[in-house]
Amino acid sequence: MEYYEDKKKELRELISKKNSVDKTLAALEEKIYKLEGAYLEDTAQGGNIIRGFDGFLKGSSYKKRADYTDNDRLFSFSSGTFLKFLHKNEFCDDSDTSTTQKKKKRRKTDGDSSGSSKDLP
Repeated sequence: MEYYEDKKKELRELISKKNSVDKTLAALEEKIYKLEGAYLEDTAQGGNIIRGFDGFLKGSSYKKRADYTDNDRLFSFSSGTFLKFLHKNEFCDDSDTSTTQKKKKRRKTDGDSSGSSKDLP
């Protein structure tokens, strides 16, 4: 009976550690998402590592500001757990969520054996 109690206690400790790690991961993913958004906003006019530096090369006469989309979020969406976290906590507005849902649908379509690529942009 003592062995059972020891294992039960060990399991509780491990679950507690896992929950702590999950919270830390979620906080890091949220921070990356927000920093990435700030970077994309700040560099939308001049250029950035995602879209290139054409705006920077065109100089001040190029005033069009290109808004970023979910497709520009290279770092946030490279995480396997981030989309689940994003959907659960809804850190983005409705347009971002709909784009995220479209991505999920597209991924499911890509995984089908039908080979249809009509849903792809």
